[in-house]
Amino acid sequence: MPKEQPQSYAVTHPLVGASWNVWRRLRRAHRVDPGYWPKAALINVCTAAAAPLRALDSRRTRAGAAPLAKPPIFIIGHWRSGTTHLHNLFCEDPQFGYVSTFQTVIPGGCISGRFLAPLMEARMPSIRPMDNMELSLFGPQEEEVALAHMTPCAYYHALYFPRAMRFFFDRYVLFDGIAREEKDEWADTYRALLEKAAFMAGGRRLVLKNPANTARIRELVAMFPGAKFVHIYRDPFVVLPSTVHFYDRIHPITVLQRVDREAIVGNVYAMYGALMTRCLETQGAVPEGQWAEVRFEDLERDPVGEMDRLYRTLDLGPFDAREKVSAYVAAQSDYRKNEFTLGPSTRDRITEVSGPFVTRWGYAPPN
Repeated sequence: MPKEQPQSYAVTHPLVGASWNVWRRLRRAHRVDPGYWPKAALINVCTAAAAPLRALDSRRTRAGAAPLAKPPIFIIGHWRSGTTHLHNLFCEDPQFGYVSTFQTVIPGGCISGRFLAPLMEARMPSIRPMDNMELSLFGPQEEEVALAHMTPCAYYHALYFPRAMRFFFDRYVLFDGIAREEKDEWADTYRALLEKAAFMAGGRRLVLKNPANTARIRELVAMFPGAKFVHIYRDPFVVLPSTVHFYDRIHPITVLQRVDREAIVGNVYAMYGALMTRCLETQGAVPEGQWAEVRFEDLERDPVGEMDRLYRTLDLGPFDAREKVSAYVAAQSDYRKNEFTLGPSTRDRITEVSGPFVTRWGYAPPN
């Protein structure tokens, strides 16, 4: 198993890959607290230093990028529902491309800045701090991270400015109260990001995982006709404590503001209900044959069988990656998930916000 190196995340702040324009707009709209000014100074230097790489990439992609040859496959589901595991299984199939961790770190300069990869690998931890899953610089990654580096209209700025967590969620995940100009910017930036990723993947069909997209189904169907969706769901009595744990682990690395933990916990519970409700309300917008669901516990029990079923449901062709998927699963046999003990008040709170979904999916509160 890889050795945990959580301190390595603090060497460079996640926002150092952002464009100067994005960072400037964020600073104007959201306050950086005094105790975090050194982090902000580092971001100032790095965003300015990466400008030449972004300019070179812009020229290259203008010459080479083209509209997506094939509509993407979107893996959706609430955070901590198994989206990463499912994404990794799909990405074992060489017919698919993906957004890599390297692309998300410096999306504007990931072609011209390839020479930075050895430095990044030396400073990057080998596992994720929230769940100890392996982290590879050129492995598949969540494109919402890259989107946050390219536009202020992205949810993950809530990791940096946590007092505005609900603002970023409501505005850029649910699209409630968003201005037309902002929504157009989000759509244009997202399309450009995926076109660049497809260009780097040699035109292969992209398979993407992004929990924030769980509430953006209508928009994605309109933007990418023919796109396929795989919704993975998991026991809320596991998902919600794990999501709280995610913020507990990631905020010490990312925040630029003082954060009230109880406010974050309250947001996690409220956002779960809002995200899953919007998902169920809008999944009917997906045309027949382009939607599939998988229960995390079933995927964990029989990954090869469930992947074969998803391929058939979505008409993705023969499941020729069976041996690769089996080998990947075998390599993860030593992995141990985080476990959480729930007190009565926590169980009651989860029951309150997840009742309709617990009933729909057949889960039950733990004893």
